[in-house]
Amino acid sequence: MAGWNLQQFQDLPNLRWGVEENYKRWKRRLEIENWSGKSVKSALQDFHAKALAMSIADAMAAQADDIIQEISSHKIHSYKTNITQALSRMKGAAVLLFLETDPLAMLRDLIDMLVKTVEPIRTGRQFPRKHRTGGKLFHPGYKPCR
Repeated sequence: MAGWNLQQFQDLPNLRWGVEENYKRWKRRLEIENWSGKSVKSALQDFHAKALAMSIADAMAAQADDIIQEISSHKIHSYKTNITQALSRMKGAAVLLFLETDPLAMLRDLIDMLVKTVEPIRTGRQFPRKHRTGGKLFHPGYKPCR
């Protein structure tokens, strides 16, 4: 291939890393394939509810990351929001945001919690892959017919 050198091929996994992590968030953290019912309507409702929770969690994480950068500017490592914590909190809080009389106060509390649950960013780490067989199966939230 004309115009490609070895260094460009070595950088491909790094360029793909963000996409792979996003797939992992959708499949493992949000359990996007785990539906609460068997109908198309319930699957669509679950998908859109999880997409909304993901969007709100990402927005909260972006706000928390700005605060974290200010707080940790003097530390050795840079820090970022633990996105798994953000998603976990949003699963329980997404509905409450619509019922709350002051949703902004609730969002501020969630962002403050995210600022306290941070992960250090350690660049250049490499570990061998752990290949797992099988996987977690998701079961719809219904009882079988007898």
